[in-house]
Amino acid sequence: MKMTLEQDTTYDNTKELNTRNMFYLSDEVPTAVGSDSMGTITAQKLENNTAKNNTRKKQQFLSNPSVRRWYENLARKSLNTANAYQRRLRLFCEYHQMSPMQLAEIGMKDSKVVSDLLIDHIAMMEKKPMKDGRVGHSPQTMTGVIKVVKSWLKEFDVEIKRKINVKNATSTPTLENEKLPTAEEMEELISRSPLRTALIIAFENQSGVRPEVLGNAAGDNGLRVKNLPDIAIVGGRATALRTPPMVIVPKTLSKAGHEYLTFLTPTATSLLITYLNDRILCGDVLGPNSPVIAQSKHCKVKKKSPFLTTPSICKVVSDSTRPRFTEWRSNYGHRRFFDVQMIIAEGQNRVSHNFVMFWMGHSGDIESTYTTNKGILPPRLVEEMRAAFNRCIEILDFRYNRKEDELTKQKDELKTKISSMGIDDVQMLLRILSDGKSSSVQTMRSRELGAVGNTSETFQAGRS
Repeated sequence: MKMTLEQDTTYDNTKELNTRNMFYLSDEVPTAVGSDSMGTITAQKLENNTAKNNTRKKQQFLSNPSVRRWYENLARKSLNTANAYQRRLRLFCEYHQMSPMQLAEIGMKDSKVVSDLLIDHIAMMEKKPMKDGRVGHSPQTMTGVIKVVKSWLKEFDVEIKRKINVKNATSTPTLENEKLPTAEEMEELISRSPLRTALIIAFENQSGVRPEVLGNAAGDNGLRVKNLPDIAIVGGRATALRTPPMVIVPKTLSKAGHEYLTFLTPTATSLLITYLNDRILCGDVLGPNSPVIAQSKHCKVKKKSPFLTTPSICKVVSDSTRPRFTEWRSNYGHRRFFDVQMIIAEGQNRVSHNFVMFWMGHSGDIESTYTTNKGILPPRLVEEMRAAFNRCIEILDFRYNRKEDELTKQKDELKTKISSMGIDDVQMLLRILSDGKSSSVQTMRSRELGAVGNTSETFQAGRS
């Protein structure tokens, strides 16, 4: 049966395939940063123009019915994947100066031609000089291009059977020297960030949630107030009913497709309460469906959806992280911090590995399929998770140890002062403590004083 393709008006079909120019570069992203007449750097203007240009190219690319059908089919599972696939396919077609429909036509006529084209493209990517001085794209980028082209050709029942190899396919050269954030760096970052950004960071590095949990790629869904069952609005103020508060991530926001829960540390809880109360003071009426992270800083939402998009969330965190911290990726580094701290807690037998996998939203092993990933959890299991998370706070919350050290220091100083006090000083202290109390309390203090006196006399007699 011969397939009929829709007419493609997106590209100029008279162009020849670019198979000789090995280093053809697209003008998608401007590389130069100019300055205006006042000498001010216009990088932000270039960034905005690039974003508009990319949006225009995407709309033009999706104007073809077959391309849009393929894109929407991918988006039903993951909008992030759909956007990444359409961008890679668009760049692949721009490099070879062909339209997606031309690529499909070639594949239907002879799949060997497309296989050869892919192999030549991978060879080009391996030799291309990069901005950071490396030669060649990362193996995962090259593997992604192969997946995208195969996915597009499958739309026309064309299968690439030849195995196209990528050298060191599992290596990540761009992450080899990535540094793990320290607790001190995380504390500094939260302290110097705006309130909303600090809360987003705390959600990522102290609860382990992904950015798309707070706001999905389309910006039409995200974490809601009703997903925080231990946070309530009482008397016009937000308050925590239990500690640590629970965070329920619904299926629609879970990458693995199952509902899971995690908890908030004291630092994250304090930031959340402060942020919600600030929104209430700004006039925001918080209901069960209100977003935990609002679209506008002052909560006066003017857009159709009150949620932030995933790219917006990543950008505000990245803007706060850079240029102070460049040794680790902003959003990925925060979630990696949570994972590493949980590994330390596992090594100290504070928490079960299955609990950690569940809190991070992973599918887990076959045991998790029959326990933590099956619907509503038993209350006893939830409370055991809460207790386990509470045991991990000492490791996870970077402000916890400092508070504990200060409290321990105060207790030690008080013990030292009391141990060096004489009997007269003890009597004066008891009178101060019993001042304003009932007579029964004063009587009890007097008896305690007598016991202290007898103990002191006995001690002195023993020494003599």
